[in-house]
Amino acid sequence: MKIKRKFTHRKYRALLRGLLAVAILMASTALVMAQVQGSQWSPPVRLSGMEGTYKDLSNAMVADPYGNIHVFWVETGLDDGRTIIQHSRFDGTNWSPPMDIVATQSGGAIGFVSVSITADGLLYLLWTGGNNGPVFYATAPAQLADSAGAWSTPVKVDAPAFQAYLLIDSRRIFHLVYSSFYGESPGVYVMQSLDQGQNWTTPIWLDPDIPANFAPLTLKAQLDVADGIHALWAYEDLTAAGADVRYAHSLDGGQTWSLPFTIDSPDEAPDELRLSRPSLAVSGPSVL
Repeated sequence: MKIKRKFTHRKYRALLRGLLAVAILMASTALVMAQVQGSQWSPPVRLSGMEGTYKDLSNAMVADPYGNIHVFWVETGLDDGRTIIQHSRFDGTNWSPPMDIVATQSGGAIGFVSVSITADGLLYLLWTGGNNGPVFYATAPAQLADSAGAWSTPVKVDAPAFQAYLLIDSRRIFHLVYSSFYGESPGVYVMQSLDQGQNWTTPIWLDPDIPANFAPLTLKAQLDVADGIHALWAYEDLTAAGADVRYAHSLDGGQTWSLPFTIDSPDEAPDELRLSRPSLAVSGPSVL
């Protein structure tokens, strides 16, 4: 099995380089680079507060149709025991003051946060209630997102999600792509709703061939311009340091999915895969 994984990796590396460029996303700080000016970065701007603790890897960013950038992040360790999701908007010049969008009761948990936006500028903020679900999401018009009162009452979806993304295609079909890390059947799953979140289909398991002692540690998911769904994830080998990076897609609106494709696998070489944090970007018809 080891030989087979090495062979697959070498055979397809050149092909995938033209289709997929996997970058390491190290979101270990709450400092956000505000603006690119020519070849120079502006000074960093600290958005997270000083009282609590910024939760590593629990952040999300999206651009709206009006030229603004919205950033969401999770803070915990507050004196009152709450966990909060904060929001700030960049208009090209200034960041809006951070605003609490979601706040748990004392001792409540928020495990992961993601955000998506529709073509008409409606933001969908999603978060998990800990490391094993459930999932919640709320909506707000992008132009009013810095007002807590503009956000809808959260909707709950029962899914044992460690990380999750809500993707809304041009037909207003909801696609919930999530990973289960601590569940009885670890892996990557997708559910659909044809009535904007009122009812959900039975989850499709994208990687039923997941090796023993593996679990998806990092998940990314995005739509392309033709409503294709792209999912990229990296496993953690619970018995070793590194594990596979894999990819799957659906080009028919989530009806059928490709078999998971292994992009990279660790081996004994010193420059090989270790504790990867892959990222995914879709630009027009291209996947990066």
